[in-house]
Amino acid sequence: MLDKSSETDYFARTPKNIKHGGVALYKINDNLGVVSNNNNLVKTDNLFVNEVTRKKATSNKTTSVKAWLAKPANVFSFAGTAAVGLVTIAALSSAPANAIQFDMDVNNVKGFVDTTVTASMAVSTKTASPRRGSSSGRSNVFNHGGDIYSAPLSFITDAGLTMKNSWGDSGIFTRFGYLYDFVARDGANKCTNCFDGGNGGAGTLDGIPNGARTEYNKFTLYDLFVYTNFQIAGHYTSLRVGKQVINWGESSIMGGGITQMINPQDINKQTIPGSDIKERLLPQEMVYTNFEITPNTSLEAYYVWNHRRSEFIPVGSFWSPFDLIGQGYNPDITGVGTISTGTDKASRSGQWGMALHHIIEGLNYADLGFYYVRSHAFLPTLQANWDPRQTSPVPGFPGTSYHSVYTDDQDTYAISLNGEVGDTGVSFQTEANLKTDFYDSRECQNLFGLGGILGALGAAPFPASYTPNYPHVGGVPGCENQAHDIYTWIGDFTYSIGGGPFGADKQSYVFNWNMEWVDGADRGDPTDKITVGGVPKGLERSPSVDQLDRLVTDYSWGYVMVAAFEYNNLFWNLNVKPSFVWVHNVEGYQAFNAGALTENQRTVRAGVTFDYQSKMSLEFAATHWPGKDGTWSDADNVSATFKYSF
Repeated sequence: MLDKSSETDYFARTPKNIKHGGVALYKINDNLGVVSNNNNLVKTDNLFVNEVTRKKATSNKTTSVKAWLAKPANVFSFAGTAAVGLVTIAALSSAPANAIQFDMDVNNVKGFVDTTVTASMAVSTKTASPRRGSSSGRSNVFNHGGDIYSAPLSFITDAGLTMKNSWGDSGIFTRFGYLYDFVARDGANKCTNCFDGGNGGAGTLDGIPNGARTEYNKFTLYDLFVYTNFQIAGHYTSLRVGKQVINWGESSIMGGGITQMINPQDINKQTIPGSDIKERLLPQEMVYTNFEITPNTSLEAYYVWNHRRSEFIPVGSFWSPFDLIGQGYNPDITGVGTISTGTDKASRSGQWGMALHHIIEGLNYADLGFYYVRSHAFLPTLQANWDPRQTSPVPGFPGTSYHSVYTDDQDTYAISLNGEVGDTGVSFQTEANLKTDFYDSRECQNLFGLGGILGALGAAPFPASYTPNYPHVGGVPGCENQAHDIYTWIGDFTYSIGGGPFGADKQSYVFNWNMEWVDGADRGDPTDKITVGGVPKGLERSPSVDQLDRLVTDYSWGYVMVAAFEYNNLFWNLNVKPSFVWVHNVEGYQAFNAGALTENQRTVRAGVTFDYQSKMSLEFAATHWPGKDGTWSDADNVSATFKYSF
């Protein structure tokens, strides 16, 4: 049924909250394992019923909304498509934002304004690996330990109006923000050898192109929609129309859930210290409704009328892995005579979904959900075309090209369950989903990796046992844009108590997992490994371009462990909140849009936040990738973030 409490969760981009021991543990949103620091909620006194949340036994408990939230710390990796990114993971506690609320004597209109200003800085603590590609920002632009690679100043504002009327209430909500990064925008790393305005640079990328710098001086309109809440024959109903985000399923820290099949993301914001999750999930223009069938059962549905893409990391920045996509990109791989033949855009229409929720009273008011989503790709798949008959721009090279494709009509089915284990303080949430004929599950091994890019895209003979099939112009033989059914199981257990060991006033522990099975995947075939001079290029792995087109394994899994503590009024009226995170991608590789695990990549993050009356906070954090496995073994960093809310 409609949750008419004053604690609404749309503002935090979180589907629901689970409360234990006076602590509200807010779900961490999907994709890239992002959890947000300072995900401020707004007390609206029923000004705005944003998201219809399922009624739980704890709904009637009076607890203040104080949440620890793991905010990223630069951890994730892309697979399958030409993309690379990070996730940051930190743990913070935050109280409701102190929004400015006002009443107007005009038709019972009420409103609020809530603004958070953030100033951050991030510093690399390790020298770049020599395996980095010359087109990555890490290899030549920010390649030394001690380099300050980001120093952003930003604000984000939530504002809304609501009006009581004869049938219920109606209103409007908007969210907008601005970011300026003094290092990426105005630093001494301006590019003199970049692709700008059609002039392809040759050789090593040596800075951030002008086109990429625009992303670091940018105003963004996030949400903007109107809503109304009313009853139909006594059944509560909610309707929203406009630019908004939908959060379904039970994804937590690790990706792979149905939510990431619904919403595009600003991947660049996920690499910027201090950014909130409400800046990272990008709204789309849509109609959303929720209808209460019975007091314990609700039906949700949405339809998107304007497909939006995810925004990739700008070229030349610290986290940029290559210059093929992202603001400031160079579409042609001129060094090997490989050209881009353009982009196939996804249809604007045709994205929609439905969800059915039921509260199981006999199971301690657990929430059971069923979902269906049809969506289009938010990131492109790169398809290589090899055809000896094609004319090459570089004499002596076979004709080769690549094409960017945003795939249409991806179907995803899911079932979820979340609840509490009696009065033990343990909560659980889990989701199983099926992505049918998933478009990004090819089995090639690093076909377009840096070590093999010359061979794969224009300069290599195929194995002697293989004769190229000329009609097969749609892709490099053995590496078609394969599609497989992908089964994913995700979930977590959370234990939260007040007091306990370590002298903390509150403490929370989370164990989160992701497991994935790819039906029909057999780790490729003999044509996967293109060779140059008899050397199998598929065996060479580059951390920069490795994610561009690696194999996707038939089975993969990983886990995350989080410990978060809160010491109230420890000194100077400050609440001190240390947190510790361990991430381990144990086995296998996943397509980015299906979870993005990279085998044996491990991440350690430690942070501490000093919070003053939930208005100001200062966080220090350090992130380390042990070993040399995965994409980010040379990306260790430290960061500091100051936030002020008013």
